Amino acid sequence: MQVSRRQLLNGAACVAISASPKVALALQPDRVVAAPARVPARGAAKRHADVIVIGAGVSGLKTARELMARGHSVIVLEARDRTGGRLHTVRLGGRSVERGAGWIHGITGNPVAVFARSKGQPTIVTDWDDVALHGPDGSVYAKADYRIASERVDAHIDAILATPSAPDATLGPVLSAALDADVRAGKLTTRQRQVADWYIEASLKSDFAEELDRIGIRSYGSYKSLPGDDVTLPRGYSAIVDELGKGVDVRLLQRVRAVDYRGSDVVVTTDNGKLTAASVVVTTPLGVLKHGTIAFEPALPAAKTAAMQRLGVGLLNRVTLCFDQPFWPDKAIIGVERDDQRWFFVNATKTSGKPTLVALVAGDQARALEELTDEAAVERALVALRGAYGERVTAPRATLITRWGSDEFSRGSYSADTAHVRPGDRNAFAAPVSERVFFAGEATHDGFHGTVHGAYESGARVAREVSCALARTRRAV
Repeated sequence: MQVSRRQLLNGAACVAISASPKVALALQPDRVVAAPARVPARGAAKRHADVIVIGAGVSGLKTARELMARGHSVIVLEARDRTGGRLHTVRLGGRSVERGAGWIHGITGNPVAVFARSKGQPTIVTDWDDVALHGPDGSVYAKADYRIASERVDAHIDAILATPSAPDATLGPVLSAALDADVRAGKLTTRQRQVADWYIEASLKSDFAEELDRIGIRSYGSYKSLPGDDVTLPRGYSAIVDELGKGVDVRLLQRVRAVDYRGSDVVVTTDNGKLTAASVVVTTPLGVLKHGTIAFEPALPAAKTAAMQRLGVGLLNRVTLCFDQPFWPDKAIIGVERDDQRWFFVNATKTSGKPTLVALVAGDQARALEELTDEAAVERALVALRGAYGERVTAPRATLITRWGSDEFSRGSYSADTAHVRPGDRNAFAAPVSERVFFAGEATHDGFHGTVHGAYESGARVAREVSCALARTRRAV
């Protein structure tokens, strides 16, 4: 991973605190850093903590963990009645299932994978090519058709990214036109073209949680994939959250209303009162910040708020179906097309230990899902499955529907690179304000946005920034 000029300068200014580069910091899960000498700063006696962290998701807990290792006192404020944010494992139908993030994407060099291994957390590999895709008539597409179609899609994406495009050009129309041209040229059959749409649904739309006609070509290429397998966690992502939160002063049901940084200290107002600290770290999801839930005084810089508004917020929901017996083939992915909609089911049986299918519903389909009752959403998923497996489809013993867009503490699933995003927007969002207000979270990561490891690394990054700023302040006193 490349280290930006800003990060290098930060490190140079703070070499006495930490000489390790960002990558080494992120990859050491239980790194113990010698605490700097505590020099009381002006006004410290009235402070509740050195640092207040808003949000007890992965980025917030990682931030707190790193700052505590450096000898700083930290309070984490969380609006929910639990930690984890958009990571949440629950019990359903006698098994553990995820409501939010479900994978560690790319385990090679992934700090979350390193942390999970250090805590003895088992993982299970997902083979995304182990698929059974069904057309509208219920027939199964041939594996060779899937291979050819996926190769054509990948080749076209590489070509699109390598070709100069207009600033507001989006991926969907250009990719569709290229695939249609393949059909006319005899490079794809009509059936393979249908499979290509399936591949796009499973590998692109669900990854970005948004329609491809809204994903910008220029910004699309900013995402960086890590090598290695994608894996799930049989004990659930909440087990990782619990490990990260050990020893951290987390205060639940603390809805933050305002951050006032006009004085020498930062005052954070919640529904339960006010807290004061030298610095605050905001890990609140982008969707919530865009909604204006937290008031900043003075207002955040115009460049930062403009960058935040240009960044998109995607939506990916889950329809989890727990069964007593499997009626589907032993495949990792089950795809069914029904009523002009493609349903993308993940076979979560190995991860949960019992027969379980999870429909991942993204973009506009996910938005429409949130308007349905639970019963109607489940019935649509079952109707799709009956189109492939007929009367073999049984009634689920338990179901779960997520609605992350309607959740007032998330207002979406994760950030998306829409056509309006400009280069540097994520760095502008991440930039500290007045060396007292700092930002972290997956949306602030310029390469790993939309991932748990992006959130994790952002916590490591911001902890270093805060610690350096506090050291500079103490030297100035």
